[in-house]
Amino acid sequence: MQQVALMNDEARFGQVADGRLDDIVAENAAKNEDFMKPYFDNQDFQQAVKETARKRAYRIITDPARDEALARLRTEMLRETT
Repeated sequence: MQQVALMNDEARFGQVADGRLDDIVAENAAKNEDFMKPYFDNQDFQQAVKETARKRAYRIITDPARDEALARLRTEMLRETT
């Protein structure tokens, strides 16, 4: 998913991520039946969940501030371990 997000805009990312979200919900159906049923039975609910999840995932993956923070953390950890 990370590679898809970094190589595409949010709309294209959504074409892949939305289908993957269906898979994730189905894979976890036994753990959360209260969520699974409305997710697959209510189209409006499903679309709202997909839109929210897509936007958050895309932002987390592509946000430059996240990359900068991770780079600083790695540098700090390297200093502490060497």
